[in-house]
Amino acid sequence: MATLDYMKFFIRITPFWIIDMANLLIKVKVKDYKHKIQILEGEIYKLILSKCINVKHFSWETEKNFCEYPNARSFCKDKDKNNVIREKGPTLKNIILQPTLRCVSPIFIQSLEKILEITLNNKLNRYIDWQEWEKCLNIKKFHTLENLVENIRD
Repeated sequence: MATLDYMKFFIRITPFWIIDMANLLIKVKVKDYKHKIQILEGEIYKLILSKCINVKHFSWETEKNFCEYPNARSFCKDKDKNNVIREKGPTLKNIILQPTLRCVSPIFIQSLEKILEITLNNKLNRYIDWQEWEKCLNIKKFHTLENLVENIRD
């Protein structure tokens, strides 16, 4: 039975799509509306991570950490985010980390050779060990860095 097979053809998933789906299914007048919306959004993300295998553009806009979801690693082609960033580090020009900053270790910073802009955004106001980030940022000499944006809300 191929009830959700169509999802493997999705290549772009936006947070608006997920929010709209949740709002269509749960009405504002329902008791515990916000809590139920959060639960439904979590289930939608689980479904996406298990069925949408061809996604190329994905925006993560939920309070849960990406790494907490089942199948999240397979969604990233079984590569650790730090390794992906480290491998691409010598050629990266811009890097924006939000809101999943907790899932990435700042150790990758050493590999950034031609970086022009770094944006670190703690958009979901999660606890981040900013001292570790600052230590790694202070060690590296950025000869080409033009802009460093830190949005710290702890």
